[in-house]
Amino acid sequence: MFKNVAGQKFRVFAFDPTTGLPVSGDAANITAYISKDYGAVTVLADTSAAEEQATNGKGYYLFDAAQAETNADNVNVTGKSSTSNVVVVGAPASIDTRPANAGLMSIDGSGRVDVGSVGGTAQTARDIGADTASLVGRLTAARAGYLDNLNVGGVVASQADVIALNQSASRRIILTTVVQYERPESGTTTYTVEARTYDGDGAATNADTTPTLTATGAVSGSLAANLSAATNPATGVYRWTYTVAAAAVTEQIRFDVSAAISASTFTLAAYTQVVDVVSATWTTADRVMLTAINGKLPVNNIADQTLLAAAVGTPMQAGSTVVLTDGSVTTAKFAAGATVPRVTLVDTTTTNTDATATAAAAGAAAGAAVTTAHGAGSYATATGFAVPGSAMTLADGAITEAKIATPAEAAGIPTGILAMIRRLFERHTNKRTRNRTTGVQVLRNAADAGNLEAATQSTAGDTDTITAAS
Repeated sequence: MFKNVAGQKFRVFAFDPTTGLPVSGDAANITAYISKDYGAVTVLADTSAAEEQATNGKGYYLFDAAQAETNADNVNVTGKSSTSNVVVVGAPASIDTRPANAGLMSIDGSGRVDVGSVGGTAQTARDIGADTASLVGRLTAARAGYLDNLNVGGVVASQADVIALNQSASRRIILTTVVQYERPESGTTTYTVEARTYDGDGAATNADTTPTLTATGAVSGSLAANLSAATNPATGVYRWTYTVAAAAVTEQIRFDVSAAISASTFTLAAYTQVVDVVSATWTTADRVMLTAINGKLPVNNIADQTLLAAAVGTPMQAGSTVVLTDGSVTTAKFAAGATVPRVTLVDTTTTNTDATATAAAAGAAAGAAVTTAHGAGSYATATGFAVPGSAMTLADGAITEAKIATPAEAAGIPTGILAMIRRLFERHTNKRTRNRTTGVQVLRNAADAGNLEAATQSTAGDTDTITAAS
């Protein structure tokens, strides 16, 4: 960009901080600002942004630059959008201008500069020769020695240039903090903002008074309540803490520091972004598996091990011996046609070979074997059935973890209850990846050698949608 020249443009870039993708079609909502030579931030005269190209230049917007807006050695460009969750930055943010006619210099094919005029006066070959002779005549030995002392590789700075360099804000003060502030799930998290001050020779020095720091959110405005008081732990070092709460707005934050050093005031700005990082994405597949588990649980309250042991005694395995309490088997309980209350069997069917007292009820001849299906409405009293309240003894070691078969690792949506439980643990122990360009996120297997399932995330406005895993 040329200094103090009309007909030029500023460029800004708009993006979604959640996805990192450029935002198109937001021209009417974007406002640009500039700061000339580290001065005050002012709104740009042009308030009508134009997107460069919605397909091949997505997210880039142009503003016309008035001549006065380019009249600075350095122009800092910023911006904001009234659209929620859209961040706007200068592209580039900092512009060092060039002299107005720097582009008019002519260099021939041999790399020589074509001098067409001197002091605004057109020159002929004779004029240039005469000027050269005059220059040689004035170049005394003493003056040549002065030139030898200027043995530098570029343009020699004047005293005014050196003073201006030493007094520049970027030389006398710096301001830094982390790029992103992650919003916590609950409570608060604090982050450090640090400023450092230097004297004209680059040595650390304290400011005349404690520097001031302000925090401004792109959406919330002033965020002064989140800033602590400044500390001065070392010479030229000033620190503040910024507190991010769980309910903090996800937005861009600008910090502005102002410090007086040797009676001169210096200002600088730094930016960060409050973000909400999802540690694990809850997918449709997770919901399906949890619903399946819930569907297999009983309707009533589930007793813990202590309550079960108190109610029915030690659990027993199919095939183990049933021990009845003294007096639990009486003649009355085995009268013809008598039944016992319903019990739950482990096996699919139970064959009772001692059913002489229940033959009539079972529809079989006396002495015949009776087979009662699991889930039947009632069971005839006979040897081998325990009445509620009877003690049931389970052989030691009848139920072990080894006897519960754990399903092997498998790709795709799990179907069995144990496979579903395994997948829930895999979601928290296995590696997960997400492609920020395509939105595809995958769950890797334990060896990180293949995918167990994949889903695709897409964004429409403020809504993120994740497809069912496959």
